[in-house]
Amino acid sequence: MKLKVSTSLLLVSIVIQLAMLSILIWNGTRLLESSHATAMQESVKQQNRLLVNSLAPALAANDRAQLKDILSLLKKNQEVTYAEVFNRSDMLMSAVGDHLHGVKDLHDQRLSEAAVDGIFDTVATISLSGMNLGTLHVGYSTKHIQSLISESKQQSTIIAAIAVLFSVGVTLLLGIFIARNLHRLKDGAIMMREGDLKHRIDINGAGEMGDVANSLNLLADHLLKTTEQLTRDNRYLDTLLNGLSAIVWEIDAQSGLLTFVSAEWEKVTGFSEDEWVDIDFLIEHAHIDDQMAMRFCFEKLTEIIDEVSIEFRLINHKGDEVWLRNIASSSYIEGAGMTMRGIMIDISEQKKAEEFAMFLGNHDALTGLINRQSFEQKLEEHIAYANRYGHEAALLHLDLVQFKYVNDSFGHELGDQVIIKVSQLIQAVLEDTDVLGRLGGDEFGIVLPIADHESAETMVERLIKEIEDHPFKIDGSSIHISAAIGIVMFPDEGLRSGGLLARADAALNHAKEGGRKQYRFFGERHDLIEQMQDKLNLESQIRTALKEELFVLHMQPIVSMKGDGISHYEALIRMVSGDELIYPEAFIDTAERYGLITQIDHWVVGRAITIIREQALLGNDISLAVNLSGYDVGDLDFLHWIMDQLENAEDVSHKLIFEITETAAVTHMAQAGYFISTLKGMGCRFALDDFGVGFSSYRHLKQLDVDWVKIDGSFVRNIERSNSDQIFVRSTVDIAASFNIKTVAEFIETESVNELLRELGIGYGQGYHLGRPEPLF
Repeated sequence: MKLKVSTSLLLVSIVIQLAMLSILIWNGTRLLESSHATAMQESVKQQNRLLVNSLAPALAANDRAQLKDILSLLKKNQEVTYAEVFNRSDMLMSAVGDHLHGVKDLHDQRLSEAAVDGIFDTVATISLSGMNLGTLHVGYSTKHIQSLISESKQQSTIIAAIAVLFSVGVTLLLGIFIARNLHRLKDGAIMMREGDLKHRIDINGAGEMGDVANSLNLLADHLLKTTEQLTRDNRYLDTLLNGLSAIVWEIDAQSGLLTFVSAEWEKVTGFSEDEWVDIDFLIEHAHIDDQMAMRFCFEKLTEIIDEVSIEFRLINHKGDEVWLRNIASSSYIEGAGMTMRGIMIDISEQKKAEEFAMFLGNHDALTGLINRQSFEQKLEEHIAYANRYGHEAALLHLDLVQFKYVNDSFGHELGDQVIIKVSQLIQAVLEDTDVLGRLGGDEFGIVLPIADHESAETMVERLIKEIEDHPFKIDGSSIHISAAIGIVMFPDEGLRSGGLLARADAALNHAKEGGRKQYRFFGERHDLIEQMQDKLNLESQIRTALKEELFVLHMQPIVSMKGDGISHYEALIRMVSGDELIYPEAFIDTAERYGLITQIDHWVVGRAITIIREQALLGNDISLAVNLSGYDVGDLDFLHWIMDQLENAEDVSHKLIFEITETAAVTHMAQAGYFISTLKGMGCRFALDDFGVGFSSYRHLKQLDVDWVKIDGSFVRNIERSNSDQIFVRSTVDIAASFNIKTVAEFIETESVNELLRELGIGYGQGYHLGRPEPLF
């Protein structure tokens, strides 16, 4: 059994004490014996000297009687066992004692030599006046001296035993005290090691043990505070790391082993923290097309670089792709070597949004068909292909006949359902190689890549029949619609998409003139070419006007009917053509068809802001209203451009009024609401134009936070006090929220504008009338 250190120390201490005491006893006894022997020898010498002096005269006279008398005196001395006197001739002259010794018997030189027989044999020379008379032999008993020595040894032993017992007792007590305190120190250290930093070592006193205990207690206090702080910091970091929608990771660059990953890893990928052990795991689970880039990324991280970023696809635990953006860096840490760390962000939704945005950029949001821009690109490709290989192809421009009636009667939501169904009917008829796109509204474009005149006509007849024969169920009623189609063959009729679309549009207009079930090929009438040329010329004029600043704004004053003067001005665009002004009714439709309307809206808004600022410098505080195309109401790029212009132009926002038609607002309800709320937040105001034309607008009117409602002129022509096509109705959000849509619809249908105003809580005198448009600024 292995002894404890404290026990070993105690035993060693006791052994050392016993050894030292034994040495002390032995040395004391030795010194005591020596002391007694020396004293006895001195006493014997003195006694022998006295005897010699007493015996010398008697021996000189050979007086035996006197010698005997002198020696008989020694009988009383218990220490003398015998005494003998020899003359010069070694003849025994007298003796006393138990036995006689010969003159030649050896005597003891030291007391220790008397230990054998217990008699200390001594010899002394008897002389008188320098003459040697003989010798004196005396034997002294050592019993007394031995008794004293024995008694001294016994007393020393008793004293030593007592001293040993006391020393051992003290040592034991001290050992117990030390052992107990050491045990307390040990237990305290163990408890601290096991994490119980609130435990305190209870050792009283100011000694070294107390100092050690106090030092350990102070260390525990410090560690407890540090641990509590670390716990709070770790809890904060855990909350922060696990609260982040990102995977935080760290890898040892030398071994490639993962040293840390946050809980988000398992949430995003489905893999546990234990499964991702090294870099290879991540690379192996990346998409096959991304693995090389991932390996290169981590190889770069073995160098000390600030940051490297990569987007990659990870195959998660279920086998699905997860898009991650990995932003990482590497650094050298003293004592730890090269370390790589970073975050991975789940960008799957962002990628889906980007793909959807890309899809929307090339497709129609309602039907999912390609949009006009993508359709024109496809058309260009097929024109080039047909021209290269010398075969015929056809471009069809399809438009639904009287579709406006569906929107006006049943609302745009149901109208949209009809558009979706029509697109599906067309797709069902077309071949997989044919191209179908939505050009806008109720218009569709179709490319037949390989088609002669006869096959194109057959396809057109099938399309018209398919649409006409399909009953559309709307609000319990069944309606039928038809289509008109314009056809142009290529490459014979042109090698540019814009020219072919213009020719197809001209043929479509010709088909519409023929009524239902109509289609026309381009070139069947000469006036189609003239119409197409007019549109192409108008498109060219618009592009020239945009390039050479040939647009102007005429200002129409909006006058309060209460007699308060001009409320604001409406900016009306005109296009200058030589000495002639072309009104917007003549060119807006073409601008929208050829994708030029956004550039016009940019010019109008920019010019209006400039006029407001110029007039402010001249001391004229005016407000301008500008009309926006429905194409731009849902355009975020256009919205951001307006915001940038307003931020760069101080004190303009509250002077700018935007007018949008109810048709555009309802068609793009969500986008229009965001567009309006964003710019109103900057101080702009809004007017809803042509109110009352579309039935669906009444259901959504409460959702549009507009400042004015401009009632369409067809409902106010019989109002005596109105001298214009429109009347302004001042509105607020609260008033708009109290609209009774059914009542409003009835009022509009009966053209009872005065009753409508009263229903809205607005007196007739709160309206506005329009002045004559003039180029005032």
